[in-house]
Amino acid sequence: MFTAFVAAALAYPTVLWTVALGFVLLYWLLVAGGSLDVEALGGADGVGDAAGTPADAGLGAAAGLFNFLGLRHVPLTVYGTAVALFNFVACHFTLALTGPVALLPGAIIAFGLLVVSLPLCGVLVRPLRPLFKVHEAPRRAHLVGKLGEVATGRVDARFGQARVDDGGAGLIVEIRSTPATALARGERVVLVAWDVKREAFEVERFDDVLPARDSPAPQGGEPPNT
Repeated sequence: MFTAFVAAALAYPTVLWTVALGFVLLYWLLVAGGSLDVEALGGADGVGDAAGTPADAGLGAAAGLFNFLGLRHVPLTVYGTAVALFNFVACHFTLALTGPVALLPGAIIAFGLLVVSLPLCGVLVRPLRPLFKVHEAPRRAHLVGKLGEVATGRVDARFGQARVDDGGAGLIVEIRSTPATALARGERVVLVAWDVKREAFEVERFDDVLPARDSPAPQGGEPPNT
């Protein structure tokens, strides 16, 4: 029976998803070992960040798909795992019914199952959103005034994330800034306020909110007025 399973896993087009599951398994082993984070690829916001660059403008459609499926706070890695597993199982059972297929029919089967799996897996993983949503709700007042490090390629009035040291493993929080504040990945920021409507922290560059250094002593040795 095991031999038959291996043969089916290596049959076309199932083998495409067998390889994908191999990478998925390796990824989760690295997560279990602490080498990678569950949110290594971010969620839909991370896709939106990539879509903001000229080279990856085509990712805007992917960001729209994630928002449409309600997967904004679900890591791409979790969603991708569900898609790979679904397609592996679906291809396996499809070939059990049809038998071996040629290149073109196999490609049609694989593409059709992929199209079906995208919204279906979105529905299946959507209940997991609370597990990955940014945990700012109980800590809003506590985090205002704290320092953070920009974790995304850009920060503007609609997008941005920062890593904040909360004394533990750290938090990834949503941040927003004004157009005049051009922030880049790795810059230090101060969380100055919580925006209830946008569900994000307003931030300022750390260097911009430092207190002004003491002015030079007056010339001429005159004592200060009393």
